[in-house]
Amino acid sequence: MNNFKLINETSSPENLVIFIHGFTGTDDTWEKKDGSMPFIEKLLLDYPLITEYYNIVLFKYTSTLFGVQKPNNIVTRFFSENKRKETGFQQHFNQNISTISDIFNTEIETYKRRHRVSQINLILVAH
Repeated sequence: MNNFKLINETSSPENLVIFIHGFTGTDDTWEKKDGSMPFIEKLLLDYPLITEYYNIVLFKYTSTLFGVQKPNNIVTRFFSENKRKETGFQQHFNQNISTISDIFNTEIETYKRRHRVSQINLILVAH
């Protein structure tokens, strides 16, 4: 899974800060199109206490209030569905709250396995 984007990595993987945008927000809540993250950079990355002891990630997912507009013709629909099957990547498609929570839980468990920690001190920053 690649819904966690690592922003800061330390030698203390048990301390994790996760930035999560709102259900109708987008990834650019925290990260601008040019890759800059002014909010995170100003609040966290300028402080050695945080950058030395906390891993920081963005939780990236797609969700809209009313769903994603469906392709309007059979050719577009065919290529959209085949691309999704080929890549197995559904990030650009609307996900319901149950799916988002499953993805989040999977990312947490993957993170713990990857960093060989059984428990984490978790800080959620949501907007």
